[in-house]
Amino acid sequence: MVFSRLKAKSHKNFNLCPIEQMVEKHLKQLCDNLSNGEKISDEQIERILNLKTICNTFNQKEDKRNPWFILTVFLSVLVIISALLFINVGDTRIDADLLLSGLSFSPISKSQIISSPIAIESASLSGIQRAFFPPQANQKILELSQPMLNFQHNSATPNSTANNIVLNKVVVAKEDTIELMREKDQWILKIYNQNNKPIKSEISLSIQGEIAVRYAEAESKMVYSDPVLPQFLWHPSGFKLQFMVSKGINDLVIEQLAIDYLSLSKRENLSETSHPVFSWRSSIVAGDLYLEELKGEKLSLRYGENLQLDLVSGTVRLVKTEAQHLRALFHGTTRELYLGEKANALNLMPTLLELAKSQKAMALLWFSSLYVFGIVYTAIKWWKGF
Repeated sequence: MVFSRLKAKSHKNFNLCPIEQMVEKHLKQLCDNLSNGEKISDEQIERILNLKTICNTFNQKEDKRNPWFILTVFLSVLVIISALLFINVGDTRIDADLLLSGLSFSPISKSQIISSPIAIESASLSGIQRAFFPPQANQKILELSQPMLNFQHNSATPNSTANNIVLNKVVVAKEDTIELMREKDQWILKIYNQNNKPIKSEISLSIQGEIAVRYAEAESKMVYSDPVLPQFLWHPSGFKLQFMVSKGINDLVIEQLAIDYLSLSKRENLSETSHPVFSWRSSIVAGDLYLEELKGEKLSLRYGENLQLDLVSGTVRLVKTEAQHLRALFHGTTRELYLGEKANALNLMPTLLELAKSQKAMALLWFSSLYVFGIVYTAIKWWKGF
């Protein structure tokens, strides 16, 4: 019976710790002595069992104090938090309410960008290959080659309702870019293609009454009793319209236009000599930028701050001429969002950690996961102890 007890103990918890090899060696020797008919005292057996108990206790403590498991968990958490803190989201939604001195944008599809005709006092139009004016009384069609046209009311009767210059529409084709800015007391509207392709955009002007038209070194006085529409063949590289809105007339308004390009900068001539020196400058006068992914977090923009976008898509909700500036409301999605020059610009794109903090569902998921983990860990620990 004693032999069976020793043999069972000798095979229990085999190789659990280095000390047990010595214990097994002593047990085997005792078993051999029993087989040879020798007697073993209870004190020897109790000593061997005590050694086995110490070995088992050592194994349990060694498992509990394993440093690699704790280190692995710590490093894993550190890597995850670092990734969430330093990696930015791929794109983000923004909303902007801006006061500008100019802006450029490209529509997603061919679009008419002004909501209603605008009466103007004078206009200067360049970038024309040919211009065709309808025949006046007892005259033929007037055809001009590569003119630079200036339209103006008859100076003798500048306020006559019979003398009208009306900007009927501005149609911007897909892939063409429109640039609108304020310069002194005039508005400048340019249309061009950034990929150097021939433009497909157009504008429509109507004239009525006695209108002075200047081109090259010549001047012609047009007299039309009814509104007429001159026809223009545009230069492939684009054209420019400078105009002054008539007093008391509604401002130019652009509404709900889908776009895929937006620039909040304009080109300025820094030289007052005959040799121009151009530079791109921010057109922001003031305004607010809202980060929709971060619960509409607001960022106030100051005069001249350079806001750079890499637009995916967006909507110009409103562009309106106001006194000396443009009021622009915009909503869209961008891949990049920088404030300042790129050399030392501030990256405004939200990080994954900021995005996670701002999402209620994400916070709930984190707390729920920690709660479930705690319950499972406690249950496993209780089961092993039992």
